[in-house]
Amino acid sequence: MAQNSFSVSMNTYTWGRFDVAQCLAQVRETPIRLVELPAEQIRPNSLIPELMVDAPLGGEWRYSLPDLKELLAQGGFTAESVDVFGYTGYPGAEGLIRRRIDFAQALGAGIVVVGYHHKAWQSVANVPGAAEPPEIATARAFAYRMLREVADYAADRGVRLALEIHGASWPTRLKRSGR
Repeated sequence: MAQNSFSVSMNTYTWGRFDVAQCLAQVRETPIRLVELPAEQIRPNSLIPELMVDAPLGGEWRYSLPDLKELLAQGGFTAESVDVFGYTGYPGAEGLIRRRIDFAQALGAGIVVVGYHHKAWQSVANVPGAAEPPEIATARAFAYRMLREVADYAADRGVRLALEIHGASWPTRLKRSGR
């Protein structure tokens, strides 16, 4: 018999107020041990996988994958997901997202949360029933192609993608249609 799977994880991002280690120290006060790690493009205090080496650096968890893993292990934490936010709706984002997928895989995290953003969706009113403006049609076509590409990449590595959308950052017609 199939069983539902349910987990609760804590995001270790506070819009730059605390770094990952400070967030983990606070999460340690709760019973939650699954965490989401920020590996973002634009938010301060995010992890930047491109700056990390695969060698221990004596506690330099921002720059060392083994040190980050040790920081997590010290608190009994498991990275459940990695998030990536920023300019993910533009050409070149595919490489950024693939690197976050590789980072998640290296941490044993099975999910990458993609915060999809494109300026066209914030600058154009999205009126139900109105013709789709060309800039939104172009952004949408890119989104579908890019997300299929990175989803295939993630699937080959045993990582799932979760698409996180915020208000005006995704066209209303897409929200209604369930695409």
